[in-house]
Amino acid sequence: LPQFLRRNGYFTARVGKVYHDGMDGPDDWDVQLDPRPTSNIGRTGQGRNLTGGKFAFFHWIAAEGTDEDQPDGLIAREAIRLLNEKREKPFFLAVGFRKPHDPYVAPKKYFEPYPLEKIPAPEGPADDENDIPSAALPPVRHNLGVEEGREFRRAYYACISFMDAQFGKLLAALEASPAASNTLIVFFGDNGLHLGEHGWWNKVTLFERSARVPLIIALPGSQPPGAVCRQPVELVSLYATLAELAGLSPPSGLQAPSIVPLLRAPDGPWHRPAYTVVTRGKTLGRSIRTARYRYTEWDEGRQGVELYDHEMDPQEYHNLAADPSYSGVVRQLKRLLAASKPQP
Repeated sequence: LPQFLRRNGYFTARVGKVYHDGMDGPDDWDVQLDPRPTSNIGRTGQGRNLTGGKFAFFHWIAAEGTDEDQPDGLIAREAIRLLNEKREKPFFLAVGFRKPHDPYVAPKKYFEPYPLEKIPAPEGPADDENDIPSAALPPVRHNLGVEEGREFRRAYYACISFMDAQFGKLLAALEASPAASNTLIVFFGDNGLHLGEHGWWNKVTLFERSARVPLIIALPGSQPPGAVCRQPVELVSLYATLAELAGLSPPSGLQAPSIVPLLRAPDGPWHRPAYTVVTRGKTLGRSIRTARYRYTEWDEGRQGVELYDHEMDPQEYHNLAADPSYSGVVRQLKRLLAASKPQP
């Protein structure tokens, strides 16, 4: 996408984590910045480390210092600086905030709105995992105690609030700039996260908690703000969507269509399910999400099948794949999943 826009006359810049480190293409960006704090104050404070001393997953800190003692504070600052630079070209600014990714570190003021005693424990029936295929959850599990689980959730909430504050600074700078009247904003995440649901405290599953992400698109001068579309869509549709909104013809061969029709009519017809895939070693898990159901196959069904009815069971506690009353639904979704398989 940045290469496409750059070839079509856009100034393109990346600040922070948009791809994994080292994955940028040589022609993606006019400018790419990875600002990092120069002191360690942002890694000091009260917290807990359950990762053997490593600064990684299961490590959280209510940190000393200011927003700009954290990478995301600097990312916001540098993005605002680029936004305010005068240039003749239209711009594409990709801002990749690192939070709420682990380790869960944020300035301590973002922890304060979340008293530990008010953090709920994960919910779910005692027999939740009885009907889940073994491939559906990673083999190495982390059984946090009640207190540790509350701390984990609190740190995750704090990191979301911290990131939200940095995004708010960027939006305020845009609103104060001449570009506010003709700039499109797209906000999304790359994955969800389990906070103890199904006994898991991470990502990389095909449950809704991991596969679903926020997606907000704001068009200047468009329909009233706050319109909600309930249809499932895929992030790969953003390429065609942004090309269309920019008045450009997208290249052929894109894997997903533009969702501009849903931006114009959020309640309009949409018949494409969302497709998600993860791996467990050599085992491939593939899932589709329609407006009502999630259907998943592991190793093309040889290692398990899952079906969840989101009208009746939004938390995905009851696998209905073997329920005779849903056999017709399973057949239909199995065909849809087969049709969604990318061609080599």
